[in-house]
Amino acid sequence: MQPADADGFRFVVGRRFVDIQDLGTVHVEFDAVHAAYRVTDLYRKLAPGPLIRRDPGETTWHLADQPPKAPLAKRPASDQGDTQIKRTTTSQPQHFRPLSRMHLAPMPHWVQVDTQGYYRRQEFFSSLPNADYFYGFKGPDNYWVQVDEPPAGFNGSPTHLTAWKDHQIWEAYGIHGQDITRLREEGQTGGSRPHWVKPMVTGNARQDLIMDGLRWLHPQKTLDEVTEHLRSYNLSPVQHVQLRKDLLDNPQQMPQWAEQHRLRSLDENDPGRFDQLRREIEPLIIPTRNGKLWRGDLLDFDQSLSRPFLDGFLASLGYLRNNSGCLYRLDIPGLFRADERTPFEFYNDGRMLPRWKHPQGATTQKPISATVSLKLLHEYGGNGRNPPDPEYLLYNNQKNKYPGKKTGKPDPDSGESDNEWSDASDVELDSERNYETTRHNQSFIFAYIIDTRKMEVVLREENQLLNLSAEKNGAWFPQDEFEALISASKKGIESSRLWLLDSTHTRAAKVDDVAEAGIDPWFTSSSIEERTHRGAYNQHEYDALIDKVAKAGKPILTLDPGKEWFAGDIVWPE
Repeated sequence: MQPADADGFRFVVGRRFVDIQDLGTVHVEFDAVHAAYRVTDLYRKLAPGPLIRRDPGETTWHLADQPPKAPLAKRPASDQGDTQIKRTTTSQPQHFRPLSRMHLAPMPHWVQVDTQGYYRRQEFFSSLPNADYFYGFKGPDNYWVQVDEPPAGFNGSPTHLTAWKDHQIWEAYGIHGQDITRLREEGQTGGSRPHWVKPMVTGNARQDLIMDGLRWLHPQKTLDEVTEHLRSYNLSPVQHVQLRKDLLDNPQQMPQWAEQHRLRSLDENDPGRFDQLRREIEPLIIPTRNGKLWRGDLLDFDQSLSRPFLDGFLASLGYLRNNSGCLYRLDIPGLFRADERTPFEFYNDGRMLPRWKHPQGATTQKPISATVSLKLLHEYGGNGRNPPDPEYLLYNNQKNKYPGKKTGKPDPDSGESDNEWSDASDVELDSERNYETTRHNQSFIFAYIIDTRKMEVVLREENQLLNLSAEKNGAWFPQDEFEALISASKKGIESSRLWLLDSTHTRAAKVDDVAEAGIDPWFTSSSIEERTHRGAYNQHEYDALIDKVAKAGKPILTLDPGKEWFAGDIVWPE
């Protein structure tokens, strides 16, 4: 990772990181609502974290105070009058403070966690009779929030609303200590949320329903049971917002429209049962795929619907689910890939093989990585100036099973293959070891477009939007922003699907046509490829081959230089 710039930012492939004192380097994104940067999860599996501010005159940052979510109202006077019970206000939790690794470490007599969600921390490492205890809850993004001593004692059991955890009550209402006891007693007696306590607003209507409105309709249920109950209604994000409003207005019963929608969602013969959800979700697909939109409030989308309804809805949008649990499409026109291999190598072998091992759990067959963004392809290609990864250049050919060695260098540790295709592959690999490398001086990376029509394509951003829980069950999503994985057969991807981009990234020709254009007594492919391997910056020679293909009247894909190109924008020439 490069050093921080004058504004305190570090960049990795367009992603922004900062250094926060005492916490380390974190990924951040700009929050337009608060006009400030916010800590976010790089892979967008967690909700957005706290706001941050830059230290004046420094390149480091610090945590900013969290904006209040909802004010806590004062308690009204008791019906018996102020003369008998003094009016009090609800107690306020302390400001968020980082929950350090030490706090969470399994040290005896240092940190303990009970069934109600309390963390108990001793002031000293040793168990001393006069050691002070501090109690806290685990807040957003692993922040530790100090609260009063548990009213029922550490590891104690409440006597009212026994299905509710103290930590859940704190998350829902921001209260702690004796206020939790009062809420439990009054809530169980009255059958509804006491009027003196106000629910927190998280920005996620479904979560707010589970924590407050719907829970008071089923106070005997655990949080997990309430979650599953709401899931059976198969509500859209907008419907969750409407239901929350309706239950705030009338907390005593589920509105009739919600019950009617639940019944309709169960009818597989009803062609309109997905209509409401489609109107809300379908417009998000392309902007999400292209990195123009991120809906942090929808991170739990696939958990908000019953599995049969979810799968039916996704199928209506064109998604399929492979045996790894990942969603894929068959209608992505093309993807972009940066690669050190020359078009002649693909032409001679008739295919593109995976360049490196990928973990299992993403695609049905072997995955080959690509990106949906032409702009990102330019960055992956080193902006046309940076050399390929030296590890890749230790292989003279994509069929080499083991890496070679440079002249005069010690033998590499080649006991295991990094280029292993498959134990049951239809491609015969070269098992030679310690051969002399020929391409280790190569100085630039090629840019390709892969024709992926009717091929299984697993898209990162869409799986994170629509299928995030699958990752917890062993599925493996593409790891980089705008990355996609192509499921390739045992023979790899046919060279007829590969197109070589010129150095301006505005024109592309079929790899097979480019290679055949180089078969000429005065313009030999071997000499072009050899110069590339020796380290020449000879992109212009490949550009000339594309010109030759165009003059021969063969297909050329043209990309407007004034347009930001993505996978779905590609229209292949006939």
